[in-house]
Amino acid sequence: MVQVTEHIGPVAKAGGGGGSGSVSFKQPVGVAVGRGAGGEVYVLDAGNSRVAVLDGAGLRQRRCVAGVPGLEERGAVGLALRRGGESMVVVNWRTRQMTELMTTTSDVHNPVVRQVSQSHPTAL
Repeated sequence: MVQVTEHIGPVAKAGGGGGSGSVSFKQPVGVAVGRGAGGEVYVLDAGNSRVAVLDGAGLRQRRCVAGVPGLEERGAVGLALRRGGESMVVVNWRTRQMTELMTTTSDVHNPVVRQVSQSHPTAL
């Protein structure tokens, strides 16, 4: 027995199809929301090999993280925030890597904290 309710509309939208701002997503596959006062929203866009960082209020793009290890080859499919939002972890299935990237850094060219990889899959 399944009880069906009417669809509840979204509070806000970002990206194509009526979203706010100039954000354009090609293949959004993950999202995480920061706990800070700004409540930044991190959207992993595998199709553009980047993480778009949106403000929590109007979902307008603040910045993006792109061209760094972990996001290459359009293979990043997992995203999580850690350290109170100071860093994010991205999982890339193509490169078999898990990469921790700083979310707040003055050195945008090298935000990598650490990277773990495995060259051969193991049987469970």
